[in-house]
Amino acid sequence: MSDMEYPEWQTAYLAAMTELDETKLVVKTNDAEGAIFRRLQTLTATSDHNEERMALKDAIHELRLLQRDKLKFPDWV
Repeated sequence: MSDMEYPEWQTAYLAAMTELDETKLVVKTNDAEGAIFRRLQTLTATSDHNEERMALKDAIHELRLLQRDKLKFPDWV
């Protein structure tokens, strides 16, 4: 995992995306969302980091799909 471009949030995101156990998946998706939103809060103070912002947007979308498809969350995507 040392090849990650944005390890501050990608570690938690990748842990969620690769989890197979549904019980653990709930926790890991929550952790990933928290890491992503904390990073977004940090980035609000600057107009830089456009590539990371796009990666964060994509990650949020993928987490929502995972929650919908694997955890049967409502379809809010």
